Formats: sequence, C-alpha cells, structure tokens
Amino acid sequence: MQRFFSLLTIIAVTTVAGVVLPAGASNADTLDPTDSPPVVMGVYPPEEFAPEASTLDPGLVDAIQRDLGQSGEQYLASAAAASDASYVIEDLGDEGHPILGSQLNGTQLTVFVGSGDTDTAAAAQQAGATVAYGSPPALDIDTTSVVPLADLYDGQGWGYQNSGGGAACSVGFVGTGPSAARQFVTAGHCFPPGTAITGQAFALNQSAAGAPLSRGADLGLPIASSFQFGGGSDSGLVSVNSSWTLKPQALTWGNGTGAALATAPIAVTDSRAAVTGASLCKSGERTGWSCGTILAVDYDISVGSNTVNSIIATTCADHGDSGGAALSGSTAIGITSAGTDTSTVPCGSENYFSSYFPMVSTAGKASVNSAQRNWEPLVTVAPPVVTSPPSGASIIQGGSMTGTLAAGNATNRVTVTISGDTSGPRIAAVAAGGAWAVPLTGLPVGTYNYTATARWNTYSVSSTTSGTFTVVPRPSTSRLSGDDRYATSVAIAKASYPGSADTVYVATGENYPDALSAAPAAVAEGAPLLLVPSSSVPQSVTDEITSLRPKTVVVVGGPAAISDSVVADLSALSSGGAVRVSGNTRYETSRLISERAFGPSLTSAYVATGANFPDALSASAVAAGRGAPVILVPGAASSVDSDTTSFISSRGISSIVIAGGTAAVSSQIEAQLKTVPGVSVQRLAGQGRSQTSAAINEASFTTSSEVYLATGSTFPDALAGAALAGLKKAPLYVIPTQCLPSYVLDDIAHLGAGTVTALGGFAALAEPVDSLTSCG
Repeated sequence: MQRFFSLLTIIAVTTVAGVVLPAGASNADTLDPTDSPPVVMGVYPPEEFAPEASTLDPGLVDAIQRDLGQSGEQYLASAAAASDASYVIEDLGDEGHPILGSQLNGTQLTVFVGSGDTDTAAAAQQAGATVAYGSPPALDIDTTSVVPLADLYDGQGWGYQNSGGGAACSVGFVGTGPSAARQFVTAGHCFPPGTAITGQAFALNQSAAGAPLSRGADLGLPIASSFQFGGGSDSGLVSVNSSWTLKPQALTWGNGTGAALATAPIAVTDSRAAVTGASLCKSGERTGWSCGTILAVDYDISVGSNTVNSIIATTCADHGDSGGAALSGSTAIGITSAGTDTSTVPCGSENYFSSYFPMVSTAGKASVNSAQRNWEPLVTVAPPVVTSPPSGASIIQGGSMTGTLAAGNATNRVTVTISGDTSGPRIAAVAAGGAWAVPLTGLPVGTYNYTATARWNTYSVSSTTSGTFTVVPRPSTSRLSGDDRYATSVAIAKASYPGSADTVYVATGENYPDALSAAPAAVAEGAPLLLVPSSSVPQSVTDEITSLRPKTVVVVGGPAAISDSVVADLSALSSGGAVRVSGNTRYETSRLISERAFGPSLTSAYVATGANFPDALSASAVAAGRGAPVILVPGAASSVDSDTTSFISSRGISSIVIAGGTAAVSSQIEAQLKTVPGVSVQRLAGQGRSQTSAAINEASFTTSSEVYLATGSTFPDALAGAALAGLKKAPLYVIPTQCLPSYVLDDIAHLGAGTVTALGGFAALAEPVDSLTSCG
C-alpha cells in the first residue's frame, strides 16, 4: 500500500476504539471585511499574555522552548503580532498601497516599500509598521534536494487502497464545501491524477507519531477534481462521512512525537496569510508536533517537476507529514507540502527547511483559499461575551450593546437577535482585540430577551449567549462651563448656591495637591468651591464672591499655591475676612482641612493618594455627600505617619474606604490601616481612573436622579464639580474626553438618572459627551 501522511491537525473520535480523525482549521478571505475597522499593529508585552500562557500544556511550553527558544508568553505575543500583521498587510493591499515584502522581527512588523513611495510608507507607519525602502533580503537556500513529504511506507493519518497497493496521507484542516458538504483539505500530491481507489479512504491508527499504522474506519472519497499539484498549487479535498465529528483542533502529539492525544489539541481560531519572521508549528503523523520560524512567504519552489507556491520555514517535517496543518499560534496558515530530504539534510541542520502550501496569499498567488474556492475550513468560535448591558440590567434608549469575543478579529461577526425587534437580527463587525458593538437604536422603552452568536465565515458558529435587558428613557443633558477653569468653577458655584453663602472655599486652579480634600470640607461648611490662579483673582470669581456675600473665605493651601496678595484681595470680599488653611505638606494640609470642616466625631473617611488627583476627586463627591473627609496619604509608601492614624482614632472613624488600586495606595498602607483598633477597611478600584470612579459610585449609589461628568485628564472641573455633586448627593464620574465608557452608561441607566450634567468646556469634555456617545 502506498502511503502519504500529512499533518493531523484536528481530531475526531468514532465508534472504533483508538481511531483518531483529523479535523479543524480556519480561513478568512471569503468574508468581506469592508465594514470592519483597519487593524493596527499594537504593543505586545509578553506579560499581558501570562494568563493565557498559564493555560498552555507544560509539555507544549517545553516544545516551544525547545524549538523556538521562547517562553509561552513570548510565543503567544508573537502569534498575536503575526495575526495582526497579516491583516495590516492585507489592508494595505486593499487600499491600493503596493508593498514589496514584509518581515516580522519579534513583534515588530517591517514593511518594504518602493523608493520614493511616501504614500505607502505613511499608510504603513499609520498602521504601526516600521518602513524600509527597497526590496526585502532575498532568501538564500538550496532547493535542489526538495522532495514531497509523502512516501509508500507505513504511516498514520488517512489512506486508501488501489490496485498498486494503496496510499496514505495525513489530514490537514477539516472544513465545509458546497451545500454544507463535510470535507478536509490535504496535500495535492497525496492523490495523483488518474488514481482509482478500492472502497473508501479511511483513517489510520497509530500509537504515536512515527509509529506503525493500522487501518481505521472509513472516511469518505477523495474528490479527484479538487486535487492539484503543480502550477503553484498543492492541495486537494477528501469527503468525510457523517459518522465523524469534525473538530477544529490541531493535535500536539504529546508536544513532540507521542500519542496523538497525549496532550491537549490546539483550537484553530482563524486562517490567515503567513508573515515572514513569525513562528510556524506543524502537526504530522511522522514527526508529530514541531515548531520553527518562517523564512519566506509566497516563494515558488520546484517539487520534482512541479512548481508550488510555498511558505518556507525551519520547522522539522519528514516523509509522512504531507498535507498536515501548519499554524502560527492558533491561526491556520498552511498545509505541509515538501522539504529537504532528512536522510541527507537532517532537521535542525544549517541548510534544512520545509515548505507549506499557504491557506491564504495576500500576494494573490496560489493558496488553499484560491484553489478550493467553494470550501472553507472550520474553526473554533468562542461564544460572544456581552459586557454592556449586563444581563438583567438597564440601558439608555438609543444606546449600544457591547462585548468581546475571545480570539476574535475582523473575520468574525456577532449576530444579536432581540425579542420583538422588528428590524430583525443585528450584526456587528469584530474589531482587532475582539471588541464588538451593536447599536440598539429604534427599540422602544421596555424589557427584552436576546440571544447572541459569533460566526467565522459561513459555517463556523459559536454556542449561544442569552440574556435580558431593559431599555429606559434617555436622560436630558446639560453643561456647566465658562471661558476657562475659573469661570467654570463660577458656573458650578452658581448652580450650587444660587443665592448667598456664609462661607466660600477657594483653591488654586493651577495644581491639585493642596486642593484634593477641599470639596468634602466645602460641602460640610455649606460652601461653594471656587478656583483662582496663584497670583490673581479673576474678575468672574470676584463678582461671584461679591454676589454670595460670605462672612468667611477659606483659602486652601500655602503661599506657593495661593499668594498672600491674593488672600488679601479675597479677605476684602468678605465681611469676616479670609482664613488660610495649610500645612507643611499636602498630607498635613489635607488633615488640617478635615479638622476644620468636620466635627470631633466621624463615622467614615475616604483615603486616597496625594500623588495624583483622579481617585481623590472620584471619592470627593461621594465623601462630601456622606459627610466624610478625604484623607490624603503618600500612596506609594509602605506606611503613613502617626498624625494620620491619630486623626483616624481621635475622630472615632470606624470605616475607611481606600480609593484606587495598590498602584495608587500600597497594600502595606492598607494593612497598616487595618491595624487601627475598631476600623474596617474596604478598597474600591478598577482598571484605570474611569473604572475606579465607576467602582466608587457603584458601591455608593443605587438610585440618583442626577449624574455629573468631568474629565479624568485634568483636575479643575472635577474639583469644583465634586463640591456640587456632594451637595446634591449625586455621583460624579471622571471619564475620557471624547466619550462615555459603556459601564458609565450602564450605571446612568441603572440609577434611573433623569439629567446628566457635563462639567467644563468642549476642550475638557468634547461635544459627543453631550449626546452620551459610548466609547464602545
């Protein structure tokens, strides 16, 4: 029996014990991505892939280290970069930018462009690639000893019998042809023209990669018209009986040459063009699982008398691996085609290489995708995760449902079907990184059920995600702002105290340290909070203080923050003069402000770092509404001073809320505060200043008719606004300049807010904030 063996990248179990069937793959060219945003090369720190790397089989990590000299984190980072690079190269071509080649070095993509082609260079740089002018370095290899990786010897994979004895090959990627026909792709040279077989093709059993083979259950018939070898191509399709389960997963053969399922298979999640410099791992019956580096793509190579468009790599392959799956990470990039004769040029030697027929070619050359036009691989598609609104939660009318898709990219689509939705299913493109969004425009106020599925091309579909949400009326929006930060503080003060006020607090608008504890103190004394420069009092502030007719002006901070001359000017505006509250440090100033404004007995306090402003200001509005101070601490330190702990003890504080994560206020400070007798400590934090703001508000409010918004990029508007929000006992969210994060929109809907007020001008919060535009 003649035997061809190719890579068994997917497995399926039949009723015949021990039979392993190849299955699984992925492809992307057939789905029009025109409505997806262009992919841009990102930054791929290996440490960000640590959670995913921790789930890799230890043996697989060993194999990656053995063959590539990489950690699991580095391997996954490189694979992610290779996937994005493929999209970048494709997007450049779609936009009419000719490139001469590309190279991936680690996670950095270099694009080669013609001399003087500044348009292509600019587009490539905008996509995050490095530009090099001229042709890429030529590949220098000896191809005279190339032979097809198929032979007449015993092997594992799939096979057939004929009058000459028979043949055997390995399965590449399982997939679907016309009318949902079940088929897998393999090497074209596995089934030469004119071959007549006896019965059906069948699976081949073996105890380990390279071990002797035995006949397994019938598979189906090779589709003779699909087999092409030469003219650039090396691929063909074999039908698969319904008794087999097609699984889009690549066998790892014990992470080397062990049994097919000795280690967990890798789920194939996409099919893309290969990128020079990326990793290529192949799975095959003869040499099992091995990895190497791609040396060239879309490279014409002569295999015997036949020309095959090829990916050239250092990955070890041998007779019997033909047709098997080749992957970068979890992305299918090719099927094993040929290589140097290992009897004369062994794997790992200086002149060794193997070649793979590509799944996709961005150069427009022969590929599985072009040769088998009515076939597509099956891939593993994760169920979509809905991040907003959470199931059972509310969403503002006209908002969007947003979510993520694990391993998702521009080839995927998410379909959301909503009960009672007359517009029919809503389909979302998936951006790089897996984010997606479905506008919910047109849905009346009410409660809805939904289901969501993700799809890759035509036939690969995820399981279903389901849930409910309630559409609530859209709140009205307004804005409090002035020509500058000082005039904005006046506008906020007018909204806080439209008549008079016995006390007015004044803080500098030029820097934040002395002022961070001012808002809760101002609310405690029934005072608006106005901002001034360090050396003068703006006319708008003078007019407002005059209008308020205060008895006392409280100046927060020392002469470095607000000069003595400004204090004198402020003193003249009040009947009882001005009082300066300041300490030798921002921390002492914080404590002195709290001692002045709050009585001798307190229940709770908020603790925030004095080294930055967002967390303290997010806590200020909540603290002010609860009659609690904000105490500043040196967040990065390992302890706080005895004066701070004495203040906590002397005021009878029994509950402390730390605003921000351990990068803001250290775990050592948290531990120290927990040692203060009678004090419980809670930390409220999120990933970044906006999420920390949301976490503080979510823990503090269940309903609110009003919500305030301020930029998290600068402090003045949020400082003055915290006094207003605290007075109104309403939440203040610090947000990005251009939009509202989806979780903030979710909170606004959940709170039942009827009004949303933006604080500051359009430079602070852009116009889209007024229309409650989601960041996605």
